[in-house]
Amino acid sequence: MGSAARRWNAASRRSGPVSAPRALLVQPPVYDFALYDLFLHPYGLLRMGTWLEQSGYEVELLDSLDARRPGRPDGSGRGRIKRTVVETPAALRDVPRRYARYGPAPDTLRERVRASAADVVLLGTGMTYWYEGLAEIATMIRQEMPSAPVIAGGIAATLTPQTVAEAAGTDYVVRGDGASDASDASGAATGPALPELLTSLGLPPLRGPIPANPALSLQLHSGRLRDAAVIRLHEGCRGTCTYCASRLITPRFRAGREQDARERVREATAAGITTFAFYDDALLEGSQTLLEPFLEWVLSVYGERRLAFYLPNAVHVERLTPDIARLLYRAGCREVRLGVESLDEGFHARYDRKLRSATIAQTVTTLEEAGFRGREIAAYVLAGLPGQTADEVRSTVGGLGRLGCAPHVAEYSPVPGTPLFEAACEVSRYPLRSEPLCHNNSLFPTASASFTIDDLWKAKSEARAVRLKLSTR
Repeated sequence: MGSAARRWNAASRRSGPVSAPRALLVQPPVYDFALYDLFLHPYGLLRMGTWLEQSGYEVELLDSLDARRPGRPDGSGRGRIKRTVVETPAALRDVPRRYARYGPAPDTLRERVRASAADVVLLGTGMTYWYEGLAEIATMIRQEMPSAPVIAGGIAATLTPQTVAEAAGTDYVVRGDGASDASDASGAATGPALPELLTSLGLPPLRGPIPANPALSLQLHSGRLRDAAVIRLHEGCRGTCTYCASRLITPRFRAGREQDARERVREATAAGITTFAFYDDALLEGSQTLLEPFLEWVLSVYGERRLAFYLPNAVHVERLTPDIARLLYRAGCREVRLGVESLDEGFHARYDRKLRSATIAQTVTTLEEAGFRGREIAAYVLAGLPGQTADEVRSTVGGLGRLGCAPHVAEYSPVPGTPLFEAACEVSRYPLRSEPLCHNNSLFPTASASFTIDDLWKAKSEARAVRLKLSTR
């Protein structure tokens, strides 16, 4: 861990007048079997950077995923990232797939790090099993800027802080949103907030509350992030799904403000961006007072379907009313992804208690009546939970197809701290507690005799066939 002696002193670090402190934001490269950029924006990191900018810091973003593969369409905000096949870690070698590093070449990143001369570095973290990329970039920073304190935050920092601190060698780990002292769902303190940490390092204090939106100017540092903007109306979710980490990352649900969403769209469209992705875990929460008025405003200012909206996170099926469906379609939503997970009533009794399968048919009809067609009506199907069978998943895939809903099979990833994690540890052939690399859903870490890896591939193949058939509608 870092030393309190590594304190900022602009006068001693630079000749001439004291200048503003410099902060470098870093989105690390990723090591994985597969990675697709579905609006993969470092939203929390950019919000921290905006807070620093508003407090007098000079801020730069280093996006270590900013390397597009040939054939990626511009303007969509989605696509493939340049990959280089690398040696598979020993813990993952029984997976018959090629392991790869995603992002620009290491020498390119090192040049960017060397040129930044930052006084403090903020590293964003994503999946718990992505710590190899975090370790790579942290090592570069150590070598090129040995006096700059390195602070990690984000999802993995919140869920697996010890791994982030030890494997990546970061000086400090900030859990939660970074704006206040982190606490868990019970209210117990779990770590310091970014403002207090910066002050303890002798850096200038952060002023005011954390901004609601990240500054668009920061994401424009990355060519990959220039095609779309992310919007988040709410923070957190009131749900208690046993497989989900939302409440670990944001223990308390916080409703947003329509004005913040309006400002985000105004700023983005002024810069020529017309594609938006909602990052909410509970987008339809309180929709009559936030989402619906916001979409009505979009229609009044921009007209029908002049903008493009996407919902990469699933929305709650039971809250999707005809009014919301019509507004989404008219405002320009290109696809609605539903959080179905399973059509089996027993699944929901065991894992989330949030849905009755009879609701799905009505929701699909509602979306069709609003104007959505074919693959524009999609649903996530969760596969590989402890105790789940292949027959249940394949039955859900087929049932959704018969309803006219495009299934996307999402493999379960064990998440430390969730109610289902210990059950996953008990059935897994991998050391989930000690090795976060084994949380990777590509391993199918909870495979069993009733749900083999071959069963999973069959379910995914059947889902692709359903989507292909729906694409002709």
